[in-house]
Amino acid sequence: MARPAVSDTKKKTSAVKGVITQYMDRRNANEEYMAEKLGIAKKTFRSKMEDPGRFSVEQLAMVANILQIPQKVNFFIGAEPQEENVDEIAKAIVLAVQRLEGYK
Repeated sequence: MARPAVSDTKKKTSAVKGVITQYMDRRNANEEYMAEKLGIAKKTFRSKMEDPGRFSVEQLAMVANILQIPQKVNFFIGAEPQEENVDEIAKAIVLAVQRLEGYK
């Protein structure tokens, strides 16, 4: 029996979670610290980490600032592209998050 294919949305949310987790580890930031900085409950932060599509665009921007994630990091592939246009990456992030939140 074949395994069902992982959806594109699932891949993207997994990549977002991976990037955030990676930089939380690098910066020694725990869930409590992140929740406090975002102005949300620790339980809410944990819930959003389980489904990163629940983060608002503003919250993702705050996470990037809090964790000092370099602008060249693409949240959705978890890589550091060589010479990508930062504006194009930002647009892609906004569009992807909007899709995850159900906007068209």
